[in-house]
Amino acid sequence: MAKKKQEKNIPLFNLKSSKQKLKATSLLTPQEVAERLRLRRSTVWRYIREGKIRAIKLNQRTYRIFEKDLNRFLRKCQGK
Repeated sequence: MAKKKQEKNIPLFNLKSSKQKLKATSLLTPQEVAERLRLRRSTVWRYIREGKIRAIKLNQRTYRIFEKDLNRFLRKCQGK
């Protein structure tokens, strides 16, 4: 029988601390956030610019929102 090759755990990102762990999270586009919140996409972009919704910039034209950041925004809105 052929031996199975052992897969090496190659990190996707270099972590500064070995204690940090990457977790699988879902990233949403501004369009997906707008659909979930039943808002216009331009409103979501305004919230991103104003810092109300935290987004990460992947390249010059691509932004993504972590689902946990969207949930944080929703909790803040419910508290008002």
